[in-house]
Amino acid sequence: MKTILSISMLVLGFFSQAQETFNITWMMGISNEDASLTISAGDTVIWTWGDGTPHSVESLDADAPDDFGSEIMSGVGQTYQYTFTDSAVIDYRCGVHTTMMTGTITVEPGMSVEDKFVKNLKYYPSIVKESLNITSLVPAASYEIYDAQGRKVLEGKFANANHSVINTSSLSQGVYFVSVISKDKLKTSFKIVKE
Repeated sequence: MKTILSISMLVLGFFSQAQETFNITWMMGISNEDASLTISAGDTVIWTWGDGTPHSVESLDADAPDDFGSEIMSGVGQTYQYTFTDSAVIDYRCGVHTTMMTGTITVEPGMSVEDKFVKNLKYYPSIVKESLNITSLVPAASYEIYDAQGRKVLEGKFANANHSVINTSSLSQGVYFVSVISKDKLKTSFKIVKE
């Protein structure tokens, strides 16, 4: 029985820290926030050119691996990918648009899939009027919004697994808690205020 339990724990540990691939649409207008992510050693990031403008991925950061970076490429759908093996915080940019396209890759040891989901979920604004934007590098499936008394007041599915715009115009003024559920049933929550 002890052996079965040990093997089960080892298998669960392996799957909770599985290597993953994350995608960034690399194009003019990308915010630093959308180009930044926190991953685990062994994860791969794929930059996909989202417009026809020439771009590259480069870093002048001393923490960046020597072989990190792409050539200048143009054309929608071009890709550059890199698998990060060591812990580091790497600032990077487009070599063509050095001040307009920047991001940071944070590589941490031993992150679980749940840790990646929580650290890479972004939302704005925190004080909403008509809509709330949610982006997630780990595919998200649905959301639920609860009022301050814990009553579910709104729920829905993500049409796009990585981005959703939620219409909040039907909510009354007040504090709300938003839960986002991933396709793998991971869950994280955050607070918003409706004006």
